[in-house]
Amino acid sequence: EFPEGYRESHDRGRRMLRVAASVRAAEGTAAMDRLYRAFGETIWHRVMDEGADFRADVATPDHIANVLDRAGFDPTYGDAATDPSWDAELRAETAEAVGRTGDQVGTPIITFGPPDGPSIFGPVISSVPDSDEECLALYDATVTLCRFDTFSELKRSARPRLDLPVMTGRPG
Repeated sequence: EFPEGYRESHDRGRRMLRVAASVRAAEGTAAMDRLYRAFGETIWHRVMDEGADFRADVATPDHIANVLDRAGFDPTYGDAATDPSWDAELRAETAEAVGRTGDQVGTPIITFGPPDGPSIFGPVISSVPDSDEECLALYDATVTLCRFDTFSELKRSARPRLDLPVMTGRPG
């Protein structure tokens, strides 16, 4: 059961995950970079009118068609969005990820060196680092912490608002 307001967000996410699973099954894991980037660009890197609900058009048929077009994939992959036959695979992958991190986490869950490398929830950041070097430093620091089997959590609840075009109304 979901708290009020969560069901539609969950359903949107599931539609996108079904599409991702279908692309990965046919195109391989290397294709996921293009798809993931296209989803990110079309969700987080757009400027919205003030007060608009950025979620309203996420994972709609038009949004998914746009994502597949941007990523250079056949539009028929969009059919997977409403195909529940992908759900067993998605549940199994979620169970595996949560089994590696524990069940008191959210997403993203990242595994370094799959299938046997360490997994962790996060990192959760409010804005994209300013340079490629800073991105790599954050990644390397996260990998370093995860390699310690006894490491489990760092947390700071006071954080700035998300600095993304969809949230700020400013181009990125």
